[in-house]
Amino acid sequence: MVEIIPKDGNYVMRAYLDNNKEVQEYYFDIVSNKGVDELTKVPFYDDLYLDVVISKTGLELYDKDELDEAHRNGIVDDELYHIAIDTAKNLMDEIRQGKNKYKNLDLTKLL
Repeated sequence: MVEIIPKDGNYVMRAYLDNNKEVQEYYFDIVSNKGVDELTKVPFYDDLYLDVVISKTGLELYDKDELDEAHRNGIVDDELYHIAIDTAKNLMDEIRQGKNKYKNLDLTKLL
């Protein structure tokens, strides 16, 4: 697995690879806050429940029901809810158009 936490954007990308280093699935977590812990130097991010997944079956949006429930229960406020929805929509549009720079990376160069 390769995980990329971009400085810009409200998502984190994971690419799951097989033993031949071929990507089997891309998994994008939609997130709000992210960074590197100053003390431990470990990256962190706050998951907003919503996920965009590219697998052999295609491009899909996962867990909108979980985001909706968190919003109804006040765990996710209106602003973060709309950030999550807009981020997922824009990300899916980028992917469909072949314009997402992280999905387009040659991951074998990172391994």
